[in-house]
Amino acid sequence: MKAKLFNIILFLLFPVFLLALPGKEVTAEVKAPAATSTTPKTVVNQDGSTVITNPDGTTVVIPPVLPCEIKSVSTVKLYPGKCYPDFKINGDKFIKSALARFNSDSIGVDNILEVTPSAIKLSITVKDTAKPGKYDLIVQNRPEDICTSKNAVHVMSKPVLSVVLQKEIKQGSSGNEITVSGAGFMDGAKLEFPDASGEIVARSVSFKSDKELKASIDVAFTVKPKETGIRVVNPDGESASNKIMITTALGVSGVTPQVLPQGADNVEISVKGSNFVKGLKAEIKDEGFVANNIFVLSESEAVLSVSVAETASVGKKEITLTAPDGGLQKFNITVSLRPLVFSIMPNEMPQGTENKIVTITGNNFGKDTQIKISSPGIRINNFEIKSAQQVVAVLTVSERAPGGVYDILAVNPDGGTGVLKKSFTVNLKPELKIISPAGAVQGVFEQEVELKGQGFTRETSVKLSGEGIVISAVEYIDSTKLTALVTVGAKAPMEKRDVYVFNPDGGNFMLNDAFGISKVDKESIYYGDINKFKKPAMVNKKKLFLEHPYYKTIVRENISSEVAKYWLIVNKINESVKDAYKKIQKRYDYDLIGEVGFVTDKEGNPVKDIPDITDAVIHELER
Repeated sequence: MKAKLFNIILFLLFPVFLLALPGKEVTAEVKAPAATSTTPKTVVNQDGSTVITNPDGTTVVIPPVLPCEIKSVSTVKLYPGKCYPDFKINGDKFIKSALARFNSDSIGVDNILEVTPSAIKLSITVKDTAKPGKYDLIVQNRPEDICTSKNAVHVMSKPVLSVVLQKEIKQGSSGNEITVSGAGFMDGAKLEFPDASGEIVARSVSFKSDKELKASIDVAFTVKPKETGIRVVNPDGESASNKIMITTALGVSGVTPQVLPQGADNVEISVKGSNFVKGLKAEIKDEGFVANNIFVLSESEAVLSVSVAETASVGKKEITLTAPDGGLQKFNITVSLRPLVFSIMPNEMPQGTENKIVTITGNNFGKDTQIKISSPGIRINNFEIKSAQQVVAVLTVSERAPGGVYDILAVNPDGGTGVLKKSFTVNLKPELKIISPAGAVQGVFEQEVELKGQGFTRETSVKLSGEGIVISAVEYIDSTKLTALVTVGAKAPMEKRDVYVFNPDGGNFMLNDAFGISKVDKESIYYGDINKFKKPAMVNKKKLFLEHPYYKTIVRENISSEVAKYWLIVNKINESVKDAYKKIQKRYDYDLIGEVGFVTDKEGNPVKDIPDITDAVIHELER
C-alpha cells in the first residue's frame, strides 16, 4: 500500500522535477533498468517521455512535455505608428508565464493581457520608424520551450504622395519627365493613373529614395485636358494619390501688370503666350475678383479685362484660360496686401476701464493706417504705428459700454481694410447682489454659500474682509451665480464682513457688510468644551433619536406627543445620550462631540478629518 502511494506522489511531482534538471543525451527506446532495493531509477527517452522504475519492479511512464506552437495571429497587416490593443496569438500549449516578442524592436509588446493554453492576448505598438516587411513572432514558455512563427506579421508601407513636379504635359505627348516626391516609397513602386487607365502610361519608374521617384509618362490624344489622378502603388499594395495636370498646347509666357490693388476696376491685362485662338475664355473663382472679358489679338497675345472689389482678399488669384477644345492653362495675378490684424493684447476689459494701453499686431500697417473698434462704447484716445507689424493704442471703455465681443479694424487711405473678427471683449463689471446664507458661526468648516449677481466668469475670485475667515473652492455656475466654501476660525471676530469679487480682466465689486460672524449656537453642542478642538467628533442627532431603544417604544406603542409619557421618554433619551457621550469620550478621549461645526483648533486652523461616531454611540445605547 505504501509503495502505491509513493508511486502516485512521484507521478504527480516528477514532471516539475524534470523541468528543473539540465538537458542530457538519452537513447531511444531505453528499457527500464533494474532498481536497487531503495532507490527508483529514471530514464528520459528520445521522444521526451520518462520511465521510472521503482524498487519493487513496477514502472511508471510519464508522457513527453510537448513544446508550444503558434498557429496564427489575429492581425497580419500592421501599420507604422499604430497601436493594436487587442492583438491575439492563436496556438497551443501556452503557459500562464509565457512571454511574446518580435524579432525586431520596431514592434514592441506593451502588455500581455491574458494567456490561455490556446491563445495569448496582448497589446503591441508599431514604431513610426518601422521598416516595411515581414517579421517573426516568438513565444517563450521557458528557456528551453520556445516557438517561432516565421513572417507572422507584415509591416505595411505608409506612402505619402506630396508633390508631382512636372513640365507641361500635353495631350498626345510622350516622354514627359516627372518627379514624384513624398515619403514611404519602396523599391519596385509603380505609377498608376486611375482616371485615365490605358490612356496615360508610365513607361519607366526609377526609385531614387523612399522620398522620391522619377518617371517618364506617355499621354494619349484622347485624354481630356484637366487635373487627373496619379497613384503610387508600393509592392505591398499600399498606395497614395495626388493630381497632375494635362493641358493642350496653350501657354502663357508673360502677364502685365502682375499686381493689382484692391478696388481696381476694368483694368486691362496683357497676356502673352502661344496657341491662343478665338473662343478663348477666362475664368476666376475667387470672390471679389472678376474677369469681365477677354480679346484675342493674335496667336501669341490676348487682352484680359478684370475688376477687383475693395473687399477682395489679398494674395495670388488663379486665372484659368480655356480653349474651345477644353485645353487649360493657368496663371496668377496678385492682389496687393491690405492691412492685416492678427491679435490685440490685452483682448478684454471691463466696463469703466480708462486709458488702458493695448498692443495690436498684424502686417502691412502704414503711416496713414487708422485703427477702429466696432463698438460705440470704446474710445481710441490715441495710437502710434510702431512698425508695419505693430500698433500701440490707448483705449477707454465707457461705464455703459455694451458687454460683448467686437471687431478690430485697420483701415488704409485707399480703403484697404483688415478686420480681426470678434477679437476684443467688453466684460460686464461684476456685481454682487446677494450672498446666502449671509453669515456663519465661529468654528464652522467649509460652510457652502451662494453668491448671486452678474458679470461673473470662470476665473472670478471671492474674498472676505477681516481676519479669521477663509473662503475657498469658488465654483462658477453661470454668469449670475457662484458657490463657495467658508471656514471661520474659532476665535474669529464677531462682526460684519465686506465681500469682494474680482474678475481676471480687472473688474471688481464690493458688497459692504454683507457677511456676519456670530457665536457658536450652544444648543447644537452635545458634549464637551466649545473652546477645545484638538479631537472633535460628530454625530447625527436625528439618527440617534430614531434608532434609540426608547424611541422604538414610542413607535411600537404609538405614544402621542400630547401625553406626558411621550415627554418622559424623550427626557430619558436625552439623558441616556449624554451618558453615552461621556462613556465614548472617556474611551476615545474626544474633547468635543457635536452635530455640525467644531472643526477648527484653538488657533482657528481647520481640522479636516472629523470622525462620525453616530454608530458607536448607538452601540453604547444598546448595551
